Amino acid sequence: MSKPSISIIIPVFNASCYLSRCIKSIRGQSFVAWELIVVDDGSTDDSADIYHRFASLDNRIHIFRQKNAGPSSARNTGIRHAKGDYVVFVDADDWLEPNMLATLHALIKTSDLALCGYYRDFFKPHKNIFKEISVTIPSTTLHLYDIDNTVFNELYKKSYLNALWNKLYRNDFIKKNSLCFREDIQIGEDLLFNLAYLSNINTIRISSEPLYHYVEENSRSLTRKFTPERIRYNELVYQSICTFKTDVLSLTHPNTVDSDIYLRGCFTILEQIFSSKDLRETEKNIYVQKILNSAFTSQAINATGCRSLEFVLYRVLLKIKVPFLLKAFTHFRLFVKKMLR
Repeated sequence: MSKPSISIIIPVFNASCYLSRCIKSIRGQSFVAWELIVVDDGSTDDSADIYHRFASLDNRIHIFRQKNAGPSSARNTGIRHAKGDYVVFVDADDWLEPNMLATLHALIKTSDLALCGYYRDFFKPHKNIFKEISVTIPSTTLHLYDIDNTVFNELYKKSYLNALWNKLYRNDFIKKNSLCFREDIQIGEDLLFNLAYLSNINTIRISSEPLYHYVEENSRSLTRKFTPERIRYNELVYQSICTFKTDVLSLTHPNTVDSDIYLRGCFTILEQIFSSKDLRETEKNIYVQKILNSAFTSQAINATGCRSLEFVLYRVLLKIKVPFLLKAFTHFRLFVKKMLR
């Protein structure tokens, strides 16, 4: 096989329900000069049967297995083995439109990073409902110096900054700058990788066409389970965004964009804490107080600019530091979300 142009990296952990669809969508690409690097991160289901079957049919598919160490470790393994000029990261749950690789490949020839729109696919088995929402911004070419707070906010809100899977990266930039995923954190590692990559480039090209299907199902519930480290991760992401914006983009800090991002992270963590069945009430109170008394929380509250009623209420409750009111509002919000499912 000749040298591939694009290396596609897929971390796999117990993904047998979705993996076949994912690999089929890759083999169905109109752009054919690719290699698929499947990194099995210690799966215990039938995933191996699926990827070995496809590998026997297509010599562009390469398999690597490791003990379970998390998706960051699996992606780092993929990077080490990537031979292509460019790299794309795909989640095993998801799938690609047939022209995704061709579109991004055309864009990155005149840029350092290529992005496309995407679909958020929702499936509710208990209601037999499938819903697909396209998330796009206009096609454009951005230079790093073009990114102000408004542009940054738009890119972040629509996951054009923090997501991995709608992007094509230059492998030489990754290798030259020794970029990798942090394996010591569980939340925000994708954003940290992207910020590190963006710190070393000049030009971004964006296609408005939605070409990636991000599937939102219960299989991704891991990202919603509370662990004490999540409070630190949220603060780390906040610090990293602030540093990137001041040192790389030369934007003022603090400002409403990164503060809103941090506070939304706090709201999610509070939901996880109050809905946890594994924590005692005393433990919940300790973690809530840690958020309430954080210097990052105080700074973000004073700088935030979101004006939605829900957001304003949360911000007020954080500011007055009354845990039982915060708990009541969070449970009410969780109840409403459950009713809307």
